[in-house]
Amino acid sequence: MLPLYIVLMGVFPSILWLMLRRPNMTLAASALLYVMVRQFGWNFPAYPGGVWYFNPIAWQLLFTFGAWFALGGSAQAMPFIRSRTALLLGTAYLLFALVMTMAARFDELRSLIPRWRRGVWSLRKRLSTKVSTCCAVAKSRSVSLA
Repeated sequence: MLPLYIVLMGVFPSILWLMLRRPNMTLAASALLYVMVRQFGWNFPAYPGGVWYFNPIAWQLLFTFGAWFALGGSAQAMPFIRSRTALLLGTAYLLFALVMTMAARFDELRSLIPRWRRGVWSLRKRLSTKVSTCCAVAKSRSVSLA
């Protein structure tokens, strides 16, 4: 985990420079890079063989999102975060994650989930970090405003 952090902190000044000039474009470019990393399987090689377990090219999205949120993105996102739609989407996601987690643990439930769940399971893992980060930031923002 430390090598990932070192690489991200080394690249972050250039991300911050871009973020101060065009925050939304920088976030969009970061998201596009993340999609490309996932699509094409880009990663750094590891010694003596293999690739990095925590891919810094993919994790840059989390750092960029944090910078965007800190530099004013939270004001843009707050109406959605506090909306009923976000609450319903978050609740539906949590219920879905509960069902998928229980299906992975209990054979009786596993037979009820269709085969296509493997792709959905992978999507759930990728989204879980982003959803929990958004919720934590929103919670810390609402506590500091009170």
